[in-house]
Amino acid sequence: MFYSAGGTAPTIGIVGTVLGLVLSFNDNLTKIGEIIKQSTVRDSYIRVEGHTDSVPMNGEFYKSNWYLSAMRSSNVAQILINKAGVKADKVSATGYGEYRPKADNSTDEGKSTNRRVDILIMNSKFNELENNKE
Repeated sequence: MFYSAGGTAPTIGIVGTVLGLVLSFNDNLTKIGEIIKQSTVRDSYIRVEGHTDSVPMNGEFYKSNWYLSAMRSSNVAQILINKAGVKADKVSATGYGEYRPKADNSTDEGKSTNRRVDILIMNSKFNELENNKE
């Protein structure tokens, strides 16, 4: 399912999983922040997951795809907290590098699909796993 604002092209994909809702997006973090702050999910934990394609990184800024994916997720998490007002104690960021592709990395389209950030709104039954406060 895709959420579309004002009749524009779909920008946020929403998929239900056992763990919770996965939000996929291109550029609409403000709208995702609004979804996360809704009363039905605002107390859920949020996992921001960064992904890359399989092209090796050897640049000055990113030493590996794993590092790049972790930076992607961290940047999105910071935007959700600082700009969208999501509670920081409910957000975690992780990077998976090229190891959880959605598409075949042998095509440009597949590589583009795999360069993404997913936001997982955790199902409340997993709150105890995420809440490590004693």
